Amino acid sequence: MTRSEFFGVGVVDDGLSVEAALAATNALGRDVGALVTAEEPPTLLVEGELLVEVPDEAVYRNLQRRTDLVVGPVWTVPEPPAGVDPGRMRPTDDLPRLCTVRPAEPLSAENLSADAVVPHDGLVVDLVPAAARLLADAGTAVTSPGVVGTLALAESLRRSGLAVGVNTLHGPATVPQPTSQEGVDPATGAPFDPYTWPEINGLARIDRAWQLIEGYRQLGGVLAPVTLAVLDRDFWIGADGTMQAPPGLAPEFPNPVVSFRVGDTVLPFPVGGPGPAPAVSWHGQKVASVAAAPHDDRVGVAGAGGQVAVPWFGSIGVDSFSMATAVLWSTAWGADVINISRGGLVEGLLAKWSYAETVATAFEWARDQGVVMVVAAGNDDKRLPDYDVRPATRTPGVITVGALDGNVRWYGGPSVGSNFGESVDIWTQGKDVHVGPTPLAASVTTDTGTSLAAPLVSGVAALLRALRPGMTGAQVQQLLQDTGVKNLPDASTGIAMNAGAAVWELLAHRFPDDAGEGDDATGRPRRLVRDGGVEEPLYRPERGGPQAISVPGDADWYGFTLDTFAYLRTVCRYASGLGTARVELVPDDPDSRALDELSTIDVNHGVQVSVMTAPGTYRLKVVGQQTLYDLEVGLRPTTLQPDEFEGNDTQASAVGFLLGDDPAAGDPFGIFDVTRLGPGTHDLTLKSSGDADWIRVDNFVKAGGHREPMIIVSDTDAPVSVEFYDADGRRLKALQPGRQVLVTLPPGSTWVRFSTAQAAGTRFRLRVDLAVDVTKLPPHDDMIDVSLFGHWWEREGVHITHPPVDETEIQHGFTGADGAAEQFEVDES
Repeated sequence: MTRSEFFGVGVVDDGLSVEAALAATNALGRDVGALVTAEEPPTLLVEGELLVEVPDEAVYRNLQRRTDLVVGPVWTVPEPPAGVDPGRMRPTDDLPRLCTVRPAEPLSAENLSADAVVPHDGLVVDLVPAAARLLADAGTAVTSPGVVGTLALAESLRRSGLAVGVNTLHGPATVPQPTSQEGVDPATGAPFDPYTWPEINGLARIDRAWQLIEGYRQLGGVLAPVTLAVLDRDFWIGADGTMQAPPGLAPEFPNPVVSFRVGDTVLPFPVGGPGPAPAVSWHGQKVASVAAAPHDDRVGVAGAGGQVAVPWFGSIGVDSFSMATAVLWSTAWGADVINISRGGLVEGLLAKWSYAETVATAFEWARDQGVVMVVAAGNDDKRLPDYDVRPATRTPGVITVGALDGNVRWYGGPSVGSNFGESVDIWTQGKDVHVGPTPLAASVTTDTGTSLAAPLVSGVAALLRALRPGMTGAQVQQLLQDTGVKNLPDASTGIAMNAGAAVWELLAHRFPDDAGEGDDATGRPRRLVRDGGVEEPLYRPERGGPQAISVPGDADWYGFTLDTFAYLRTVCRYASGLGTARVELVPDDPDSRALDELSTIDVNHGVQVSVMTAPGTYRLKVVGQQTLYDLEVGLRPTTLQPDEFEGNDTQASAVGFLLGDDPAAGDPFGIFDVTRLGPGTHDLTLKSSGDADWIRVDNFVKAGGHREPMIIVSDTDAPVSVEFYDADGRRLKALQPGRQVLVTLPPGSTWVRFSTAQAAGTRFRLRVDLAVDVTKLPPHDDMIDVSLFGHWWEREGVHITHPPVDETEIQHGFTGADGAAEQFEVDES
């Protein structure tokens, strides 16, 4: 690096600072110089270009009278671009009165010398040596004398009582790096699931915020429209003003889009034209996708605020004046949230002399209008505000965002990493954030830097503003800090954003009451209505969309009635990021078989309950943690299938059972008897009210002992009638229809007929076996000794009450009786 001097300050003649200044000069078409220090990157500024605040018309006129200056018009806000709702525009009566000022002649070394014959104000020339000395004393060099002249001109105006800003340049706050291609799998065509991305489901819990917002909306909550202005460069917008896309794909943002330009910006990508120059990073397109890309469109990514945000694309120049202009315009047109993922170093002397205060005035006005402004902290691995990057630090009303790598500060190597320090207000993931397609990558890629962390916060700010439109930037910042993750392991960081907690706080830790709220009482179940399905008709809650377990202890009830058998399949899917839910089946029939036969399995983000249900009335109870859920009920009608004894519907076709040793058979215990069954339990069906099942029991059990031959009927869907017949078809006994029947058999052969009055039929379990005679067990308080009455077949018309029987008292798996009186009626015919 070679140097010369100008009034004692070093002038750098080559090196990276000179190359950067020359590149910016070529890009802007205006002279750009740089302030150079040994430790920090150069601060670039447009030579001779100042932004001055003129408090009134008189001051402005006096400034215009100076022959050594070219004074621009006072800034105004133009008509908004197409697509902006005029009803959102803000009054501009108190818009800061700003104008640009340039010298009438170039600030060359010759024109700045003491004997120069130029119309420069004498004070400017007089201040040049002082400005040079200050720079030299601070160890700061310049790339041209015009930089010194710019500071002298600014100081002359400041001494006349005016607020002055120097037009510094800024760049993107992202880090170019190889990206991981993560497009749609061409083999499966499966779309991305942003809920699996670390920046979404990590510390930031944006996934939870999304579920809360969507549930709130579908439960009838009102979400205000939110405009999110992304002020950046390199948006993929064609010359016709439409958003572009890779061949054969839809654009990330549906057309038409709202876009505007301020200052010297990269020309739009031509429709159908050649690819962009490699130097174009499409930084703005990436940032916008992270902040506001729509959801559930199978295109690109899902923006943090994509559920509610209406994006504006503001292409700005690389200078601070165009940034300030864009902030003013966006604010006046009605923007709610502004994202700026760009920044530039303001060299210490510029900050000391307050040469950025007029740019700060634009941010201050936006803040006072209630705009939420989110900016990137920068990627220089420096402490803020010691390292003065604007607008990340010393800028009114901004929320400055640092970048995390998991739960530690992102660090990419020497002088590469998230800036940190007191100026950083909130932290979130900035490493490997997923971004949408650009001309350089037709699918989703990842990028890193505070540029990508900031739009995550901007998008969440949009969610918060949708819930509470009046929130200011200060309130958003405070809420994010109050609900954020504290005590991160990296001491250089601060509070990490927890978007889910922030949204939940605004919702006051509960969901809006859904349409069925107040249904906690089982007497008021909600209706289920048909919602498709052919073989398996599907039903959903009468009010569609997600339902809510609004508060702890809440329960939702749903009711349905069946007049036939049906396979019930209930799927309850819940917002797993919020909490879990479960479904309980509550039949009106307390003896329903469904309670013992339920099958419950976990499904993706939910639970499925299945069982065969009999005719009757049922209720579904949904309980769990505070969460949102969707309920789907499938009811596939069916008829009872033939059982193993099908065809035994007459006395002649009765199925035979053998109890004891038939002396006439010569076959002890009936080992070789293939015509009769031994003791056992069978699941049988009566397919309708006209169906009947017959059995014949040959009882050769010797009297005495504690076990007697019995028939036990249990697990019925409806009352079953049991009748006893002799060989000639005469009915001996008819039991009162019941759900549980236990009866002792007489010696010899008895025919038993089973039937039901329920039109759809019933299932029942039949046990023919030897069971304990409870009347012969030692007595206790709840037993009644009925042996005095004899057996039913010995005494006509006797009512017998069986005491409760414990499972342990019955052999061969008998499940016990219900203790109800069993009435035996004599057939007088």
